[in-house]
Amino acid sequence: SKQCYQRRVREAVVSTQSTGIFETRRKRRNYAKTANAYLNEAFYKNLQNPCPSEALKEELALRCKLTPTQVNNWFCNKRLRYDSGLIKTNEQVKELEDVLSLEFANGQLDQSHEPMQIPSSHL
Repeated sequence: SKQCYQRRVREAVVSTQSTGIFETRRKRRNYAKTANAYLNEAFYKNLQNPCPSEALKEELALRCKLTPTQVNNWFCNKRLRYDSGLIKTNEQVKELEDVLSLEFANGQLDQSHEPMQIPSSHL
């Protein structure tokens, strides 16, 4: 009957919770600082070609004590974060240009072209 089915489902849920069957996902951990340093160095040295070769992935995996799959995933995530950072920066620059052009058009912006004076204490 329906009540019997519901009771069995409740019992199954309670038993799986107590045994931890649903806790199959491992806790996320960051890589060691040295591993991140090697990976970042490889990424920034090859910005023109940010997809490393299989040989480089293998070398980095050995050096960082990671698997090639972990190295590959790190590069995929790094490219996404790097690209989204560039997009945000470009959007911020465009917003600033818009604000400055409006201020200039409304006469609110100082129109002198004299270079900014830097105090000698900062040199």
